[in-house]
Amino acid sequence: MKHNYHSRKVRQLDRLIKEMKQAMKARQPKALVDRFRQKIAWLIKELRGILSTRQLAHKLGALAIVFGFANTSNAQQFAAPVENPFGFQIDSTSYIGGFGVADLDGDGDFDLLMGGSYGEIKYYENTGTADSPAFGASQTNPFGLTSTYYYAFITTADLDDDGDIDILVGEYYGDLVYFENTGTSTAPAFAAAQANPFGLNTGSSLLDMPSFVDLDDDGDFDIISCSIVYAGGPGMVYYENTGTASSPAFAAQVTDPFGITANAAYFQNPTMADIDGDGDFDLLTAENYGTFAFYENTGTVSAPAFAAPQVNPFGLVDNVTDFVFPEFVDIDDDGDFDVLGSGYYGSLWFFENTQFNVGIDELANNVSMGPNPFVSEVHFTTDAQVDLVEVLDMTGKLVYSEVSPKGSLNLSSLKAGVYMIQVVDSEGKVSRQKLEKQ
Repeated sequence: MKHNYHSRKVRQLDRLIKEMKQAMKARQPKALVDRFRQKIAWLIKELRGILSTRQLAHKLGALAIVFGFANTSNAQQFAAPVENPFGFQIDSTSYIGGFGVADLDGDGDFDLLMGGSYGEIKYYENTGTADSPAFGASQTNPFGLTSTYYYAFITTADLDDDGDIDILVGEYYGDLVYFENTGTSTAPAFAAAQANPFGLNTGSSLLDMPSFVDLDDDGDFDIISCSIVYAGGPGMVYYENTGTASSPAFAAQVTDPFGITANAAYFQNPTMADIDGDGDFDLLTAENYGTFAFYENTGTVSAPAFAAPQVNPFGLVDNVTDFVFPEFVDIDDDGDFDVLGSGYYGSLWFFENTQFNVGIDELANNVSMGPNPFVSEVHFTTDAQVDLVEVLDMTGKLVYSEVSPKGSLNLSSLKAGVYMIQVVDSEGKVSRQKLEKQ
């Protein structure tokens, strides 16, 4: 009976894989494709141990990368931490500050924002390039920014969907302070600070450490944050954006959302990215004495659910400093998420993701893509048979996919910005390239 049961499940898996490919090729609605994805993911869990990883990857074919099987897409590995890389010079006035990464001046590379003494916001311009960063001396409260109360825990996003980077800061007594960018994507200028806008109500007298992320996949930025647990704070909290991408409005906070329970720590700064390549956002926090906790999203892109935390996974190490305030970011422009973090006294820590640094020839399939930048269409040429092309934005979110494309992609519906394009051939080999859409 058990053999017959698993045989039915294998046949069901084969049928669903075929139907998912057909739906993607016919450009069926995303909701339909996501339903196939969820059913296949459930069957894979049931069949692990019955079918080997190699057998599952063979059945999935080009879809293997979607479910974390292709090559090393989910085998993250971080190198030993490097203190103050890329010419970074500590500002001696920095002290227990948060950390934000964004292309604030619109020149195609990531700049840094760090919290300094008594809520100052320090700006470090990247004067290098996207793949070879170099950070200039700190500037205090540039572009019209002002200090917040005592601490400044920073997160950035285009919160009002006007094409430039806005800033949200968590401060000591729990207020979330918003700085709207009233300038442009290349010449930022920030309006006066607004405390707890858009209906935000922290309900806490203790500091919040916010992070923007579209956690329910509805096209706008939500907030996940953490406050001090040991002193009676609510721990991990979630603010759902019930407004729109251009007109945010946040619901009341939800404590310990999606199964996340924060540890009793002094600080537990969250950052999120699709670190295991399965299409949804995972969570990383760092807490007392630099310990990292990783919460894998075992749910879906629109209905997250998080597993119990793993301590210092993927080779991450602690004890580099009293506290680290981390951010997932592809700081070296090699196609994977590294970890950058600010330290207790303003140092910068770099944990390089080395998953694509070894065996890169195994991922190459001689694909040429262009033009770069592009306006509406991307063309590619290769000697291999292309089974799947995926387009991801710089948060790791899948924004477009096409099965068995015929040499070009129509990406006119995407917003201007930088995207990672993954081409998967019939053998499951992957080529990745970043292209900019104008």
